[in-house]
Amino acid sequence: MPELPEVEAGRRLLHTHCVGFKIVNAEALEDEKVIEGCSHSELEASLLYAKLLQVHRRGKHLWFETDCKPWPLFHFGMTGGFVVRGEGAVEYKSTNKDFDTWPPRFYKLLLEFDNGKQVAFTDPRRFARIRLRDDPLQSSPILELGPDPMHAMPLLEDFDSRIQRRQATVKSVLLDQSFIAGIGNWIADEVLYQAAVHPSTVASNLTSAQVEEIWKKITEVISLAVEVGARKSKFPDSWLFHHRWGKVAGEVGGHPIEFLTVGGRTTAIVPAVQRMIKFEAILKPCKGINSAKPSLTKVKSEVVTKEFKTCKSTKLKASKVDVSIKAETPEVDSTGLQKRKRTSKTAKQLQSSPSPDDILPKVENKIETRRQSSRLKTISK
Repeated sequence: MPELPEVEAGRRLLHTHCVGFKIVNAEALEDEKVIEGCSHSELEASLLYAKLLQVHRRGKHLWFETDCKPWPLFHFGMTGGFVVRGEGAVEYKSTNKDFDTWPPRFYKLLLEFDNGKQVAFTDPRRFARIRLRDDPLQSSPILELGPDPMHAMPLLEDFDSRIQRRQATVKSVLLDQSFIAGIGNWIADEVLYQAAVHPSTVASNLTSAQVEEIWKKITEVISLAVEVGARKSKFPDSWLFHHRWGKVAGEVGGHPIEFLTVGGRTTAIVPAVQRMIKFEAILKPCKGINSAKPSLTKVKSEVVTKEFKTCKSTKLKASKVDVSIKAETPEVDSTGLQKRKRTSKTAKQLQSSPSPDDILPKVENKIETRRQSSRLKTISK
């Protein structure tokens, strides 16, 4: 599927050979699925004798700016793209275009410019869309798009703030065009592989370090792919891109690749690199600190392995678990002595429990108070 680098390569192809020239012939096929919101004859009339002033792109959308409105707006879908006769076209990993036959198979629109260049928009699978818009930037679907990572990548602080508010998996968030425009399936997989983040991780559970890695890799992957004209043969050999197609088991960097479904999309992962981190944790109570009360909290990976010392003989330790949140509740055995039994609490039962944000600071304050008290006693001796 064409993503930001492929669409940008198509834009540059048209800019190089067609901008500044007039369209002297336009032929659109009658296809109500691809040509949306207008007839094929209306599309032809909007383009005939129009001068192409500029070709614009936002995310995976591309549109012409001509000397008369409305302007054609293109979304490439799964297999759509432009071919310039004698100059070639952008190659996609999953499809092969016939550059020699003219007009090419599966064309939906043919244009001829007064410099002699001929252009075709093709789409074998018919998931592409061609629309007419008076002002694409202020119209749907461009108006609903998020920032373009090539032209307006958010600052790290803003990116972190936005992604931490999302409760979906991180891959689903990256594929959401209202979050970032232009990322598709292969870029999302590549970014998460290079950032060593499991695609099923809930976005709000990402650590600051993980968010920063994702932010960096989005820019790096897209910039390099655009720089080489989206030519797959120019992508680094170390990229997952070369090994992720067709659900064929393989290896990258000496590690096996597995396939799963995340957010309804086939996803390639490298389990040895992209490990799933569990973020729920139990804080075990120790003697002298509300030992008879349940102790519950939910922490991120920065504190999952952190130990809290409370006295010489006991420790308060956060440990990772992959089951429902548990609490410790007191129970009296047959001898009358108090013992503890682990019981699972449902989400509904936990609603009345203190929030994690309230519990953890209180525990830490008590620990620190005991440490200071211990130090003072040592000094006084």
